[in-house]
Amino acid sequence: MALLVALGAMGGSYGLWSEILEISGTVETGTYGANITYCGGCTPSAIISCDIVDSDTLGVTVADTAEVGTNYYCDFDVRNSGTIPLKIHSIVVDPVDPSPLPTGVSVWTTGVVVDTPIEPGGVKGGTVYVSLTGDVSQFTFTVTFNVIPWNQ
Repeated sequence: MALLVALGAMGGSYGLWSEILEISGTVETGTYGANITYCGGCTPSAIISCDIVDSDTLGVTVADTAEVGTNYYCDFDVRNSGTIPLKIHSIVVDPVDPSPLPTGVSVWTTGVVVDTPIEPGGVKGGTVYVSLTGDVSQFTFTVTFNVIPWNQ
């Protein structure tokens, strides 16, 4: 009997002790974004040049004096300007003038590749290369780096 009274008292105390607690507020999950912070070191500079067209896009121009069989290149840096890690989702080369790119033009990047993770505030350096297998006139193209959160 004493046990039943003790258990009853304990149950009653627990019932008085528990209550509903409501919490309200704002949850921020962070931001992601990339900025090209450097474009240069083009070799040879008399034939190939680059500039930052947009925060995530390089513009590259190759002069009509470019020689067949020679690789030309420019260096660049991509910086994570967000607060969460990101990764490169895709690298898109788009012809500007003429469109499409002339036959015999190959473009590729090294250093910054698809699925490359970059920590917040981190910088990843890369190089865009151009190779010619045929005679061409001057041409211009862009290279855009599309990013997504690292865990997608």
